[in-house]
Amino acid sequence: MLYSFSDAASLEHRSHQSDSVYYEAQKRIFDSLRAIYEKLGKGSKNVIFIAQSLGGQVLSNYIWDAQSKNPKQGVWMEDYSATVPKGSDIENFIRLKGLKTLFTTGCNIPLFVAGRNKIQSIYTNRNGYSFEWHNFYDEDDVLGWPLKPLGKFFDQDKDGASYYDSITRDHEINANSTFQSTITKSWNPLSHGEYWRG
Repeated sequence: MLYSFSDAASLEHRSHQSDSVYYEAQKRIFDSLRAIYEKLGKGSKNVIFIAQSLGGQVLSNYIWDAQSKNPKQGVWMEDYSATVPKGSDIENFIRLKGLKTLFTTGCNIPLFVAGRNKIQSIYTNRNGYSFEWHNFYDEDDVLGWPLKPLGKFFDQDKDGASYYDSITRDHEINANSTFQSTITKSWNPLSHGEYWRG
């Protein structure tokens, strides 16, 4: 668990610098999306994303920066994003404007934002975005949380949406796949690794 928490803590460190973990994670997403777009050919494409654990925070940060007018961190703040033509189909694809459904499992976004007085979410139905966000969590998973409750900390005077509006649904599940995992893992913190076992 120590390494899980240290990964999460180091993600945001120096996020405005191009040699940071934050930037490198976004660069991988950007490059992967570009490669997928080029493989599929020209035109608009629909996208479905599944993000587990810290991946939910990483993807949320990526979309937040892609939606920002003047991003202060990540690949959208500097020349890296200039490698695709502005306003083009490929740029819209890489900005995830073709995203139709986002599934998060064991999402730990609340661990990153819980200490803030005001909490903003990414837009799911504005500025060229129109997607559903389904979040799956297990109440026994200390790293996976419901996201809609973050909506009570929304600040209408800032950019971003309320988690009440962004999350289509929080799905409480029992993350286990076998009789053995039901007995040994589904009722305790080990459930975090059980969302995709089967």
